[in-house]
Amino acid sequence: MPLWGNTDAANNEPHFPTLRETVVVGSLVTTNAVLSGNKVWFTENVPATITAGLYVYGGDDANNAISRVAKDLSFFDQNDIGFWRSNNSVAAVSGNTITLTNNVSGVYGPSKRVYFATGLDRTNSPDLNAANDTILVTSSRMANTQGTTYAAGSTVANTKLGNVNAGWNRITRKINNDGTIRFLKETLVALANPVASNTQSANTSANAIYGGL
Repeated sequence: MPLWGNTDAANNEPHFPTLRETVVVGSLVTTNAVLSGNKVWFTENVPATITAGLYVYGGDDANNAISRVAKDLSFFDQNDIGFWRSNNSVAAVSGNTITLTNNVSGVYGPSKRVYFATGLDRTNSPDLNAANDTILVTSSRMANTQGTTYAAGSTVANTKLGNVNAGWNRITRKINNDGTIRFLKETLVALANPVASNTQSANTSANAIYGGL
């Protein structure tokens, strides 16, 4: 598993511990192929540790039938299982059957392993939105900074970020004691030739940061 890539897909973000979003709590093996719908059957009863709300991953799901990385629905490989959130989760458990929140999008075969992960609790952590706030910055995105409007109606021009290096950067919104809004920037990985292909991944949890590609 490479530690990072140069394209703005979710699984190309730096695989640094502070960016991790989930951790695996268990896995089960399917009894038969899942062709449609949102129910998956397993060779054993589902243990009590696997409950509603856990993220679901197909261990060798080449067609991404069960889930994709939730952040931008990009494809991921099994090295990313339990690192980024997936876009599917457990809705209910009964015996050896799990009902998913979303239908499968393709065939997932028998004797296949399915992994389950819980989200990391960052409630009291400054890294609450660390992964969402890590974005790929390219030279064209630097030229397309855009203002961010907040609930109070104030707009902060992103030119206040100052100089930003091309590559993976963490952008954090900070409110000073006097109410002033600032953006803190931290270069995680500097890249010579980053490739922007997904407009959405130029945004952070504090709204749009860079416009376009």
